[in-house]
Formats: sequence, C-alpha cells, structure tokens
Amino acid sequence: MSSGSRRYAIAFDPSYISKAGKKTPRVWFYWSGCANQAKWELEIGGLAAIDIDNHTAFHLEAVQTLKTDEQSLTDWYASIIYARKDTLSAISKYMVADAWFSKRTFVDPIVSMGMHMISRMRDDTDLRYISAEKHTGKRGRPCKYSGKIILTDIDKDYFTFISQDEESTVSSAEVYSKALKRIIRLVHVTYRNDKGKETCKLYFSSDVSMPATDILLYYRNRFQIEFLYRDGKQYTGLGDSQARS
Repeated sequence: MSSGSRRYAIAFDPSYISKAGKKTPRVWFYWSGCANQAKWELEIGGLAAIDIDNHTAFHLEAVQTLKTDEQSLTDWYASIIYARKDTLSAISKYMVADAWFSKRTFVDPIVSMGMHMISRMRDDTDLRYISAEKHTGKRGRPCKYSGKIILTDIDKDYFTFISQDEESTVSSAEVYSKALKRIIRLVHVTYRNDKGKETCKLYFSSDVSMPATDILLYYRNRFQIEFLYRDGKQYTGLGDSQARS
C-alpha cells in the first residue's frame, strides 16, 4: 500500500449478488439493499483498504458467503477476518463496518485479534455514563455507572464539545455500552435539516483514545468500499456471470 497516504482502515461489507439458475452453489436468503428485503441469491463478503486521506478504497478480497445452520452469519463474517488477520492488521489496526456489525458477537472477535472496531450504534442502543465516584472506605465497591444516557438530552458537563456548524453538533465521551459489554469512545452527532428538525446518530470506536474527529472521518470513508461493488456490478459484470463452483 505504498502508493497511498499511509493512513488506512480495513473495511468489511457484505454485498448482494444476483444469480440465476438452479445449479448455483451456496444460494440462500441474503439482504439486498436495493430491494430492501432478503432475497434468494448469493452474497460476497468484501474486504478493502480505505485510504483515509485520499478518500478512496483498494479492493483486497471478496469471499463468497456460506450460510449454514451450524454457524451464524456474524460468526462466518468474523471467521473471514480471522483467517486473514495477519495480513489485514499489517495494513491497519482499525476495522470499519456499518451499524449491523455493532454487536458483541462481531466486535469481541475483532478486538481479540489486536484490532479496533469503528462503527455506528443502533439508534435505540443502551448506553451508560461512567461513574466518577471514588472508593469511600465503606463496604462494597463504588458504582461503576451513574445512569442511562438519554440520547436526545445528553449531559453536556460529561460530554466534551467537539464542533458545531449549521448542519450538526458533535460531542464525545467515554461511555459504557450495555450491548457490547465494554467501554467505548462515543461520538454523538446531532443533525439538523432545513426545517430545523433534529436527529442524532451515534458513532463509536473500541479504541477509547481515538480522537472523535478521526472516528467520524474513518466511518464516513467506509462508503468507499460500496463504490467498488457498485462499479463492479455496473462495468465488470460482477452480477452477470453464472457460477458453478
């Protein structure tokens, strides 16, 4: 990867592949973003190196998804990355994937490989403030968490203000994720549309020392991998061949 900016993230993204015929192997119900439903077709798990500063992606590998009753899709995706962990971690220690992957069964394996996970949290996720209570010498340990985070009304004394413009307000803090069972670096972004309506989105990194601006930058560059498969389907016949094996 010597021709790029030398600042990379590894992106993982499953991509729906339309196939025809009764002899195609590994056909199953996979999610189609275009159809917004699961369809009886094929899927590839794509890996790419995202050049953060040049806003582009370099395709690394596409692995056909094998869905079985003995293994969940999450486990299959994690196994793809584990089999290539030495090669991938040599490029970057950061793995970036969309909100579907912000679950413990995927994040834990990634962290156990010596990498860090960057993703977006579900809008209804359960997050807790980390208590600053000190040990008083009384029986029992101090409370670890000091209350649930109300995402539409965050504690501005706890969160660090990062930036604000006409479209968004960005704040960040170390919080506890109940779903991930770990402390994460959370980036809370409130977006405003032309009519003044506000919506909040939550981005995170398992690396609590990672700057909030980098978390946003890395996650937003994740979309570069989707351009690879869009171009592959439009210009190289990725979805047109009839695979037999």
